[in-house]
Amino acid sequence: MKRFLPHLIIFAVVAGAHVAGLLTAPRFALTDIAFRLTPKPANEQIVVVEIDAHSLRRLNVWPS
Repeated sequence: MKRFLPHLIIFAVVAGAHVAGLLTAPRFALTDIAFRLTPKPANEQIVVVEIDAHSLRRLNVWPS
């Protein structure tokens, strides 16, 4: 059990930070960095994406 205790503590700290929302900003920052490192030129085609009220009610959360 002593062998796994440090791992359990780290897991508990990371899980607690995730539940508290403390990892959201770093996740967004890492996503921004990833997009900057892999640039893609814009497509010349216009694409319209729609979502209906029924689908939003089923999701129960606005897509991000």
